[in-house]
Order: sequence, then C-alpha cells, then structure tokens
Amino acid sequence: MRTKHLLGRNFFFFLSIAWTGIIFYLCLAESSSLPKIAFPLKDKIVHFFFYFIFVLLFAISLKKRKTIFLRRILIFAILLGLLIEFMQEMYTKSRSFDWFDVLSNAIGAAVGFFVVNYFLFSKQKIKSH
Repeated sequence: MRTKHLLGRNFFFFLSIAWTGIIFYLCLAESSSLPKIAFPLKDKIVHFFFYFIFVLLFAISLKKRKTIFLRRILIFAILLGLLIEFMQEMYTKSRSFDWFDVLSNAIGAAVGFFVVNYFLFSKQKIKSH
C-alpha cells in the first residue's frame, strides 16, 4: 500500500519537473521554431496556463498541508517566471523581456495557489475534523 502512495507522489513530482522543462524549452526556444496560433492575447493566456499548472503539479507532488509551504511554491513560480524573462532578453535573438508576461505568470501562479489552497487543502482540513 505504501509503495502505491509513494509511486503516485513520485509520478507527480517527475511530471512537475517535466513541466518545468517544457516551460523552459517553450519560453527560450526561438519564436520562429514554434507553431503559430492566432487568437487574441494567446501569449498571455499561455503564460498564465504554464504557471497555473506549475503550481498545481508541485503542490500535488509535494503535498504538505501547511499553507506556508504552498506560499513557497507560489514565490518560486513567480521568481522562475521572472528569471526566464531575463533569460529571454539575454540569451535569445527573437524574444525579449516583457513585464506583461511576468504579470501573466504571476497571475497564473496566484490563481493556482488559490485553487489548490481552496479545493485541495480545504477539503483535507474538513476530512480531518
């Protein structure tokens, strides 16, 4: 029984690491090598989605019941988004730093934080009482 529990947690941890790699790749790849999708604000929606999922996956994989731990995931996500924006400016030719991308990243991470805190952790608190 314990093996199944650890396997599930490890699965989400490896999925979290893979998701982080996907974020790095897609954000640092030359934009000409990525598929073109035409709809309004697609870039900002993608940034929101990247960091929303990032927080969800890490919160599930590192499932601690303390809100302080979840806050650390949130802060890490925001700092990671900021770091990637600086890396885009310094290391790519077709991308540049964009404060609105940083804002989209932060909003996605914050919404992920509130979703996890409300739906995942509040249900655990209710079950434990």
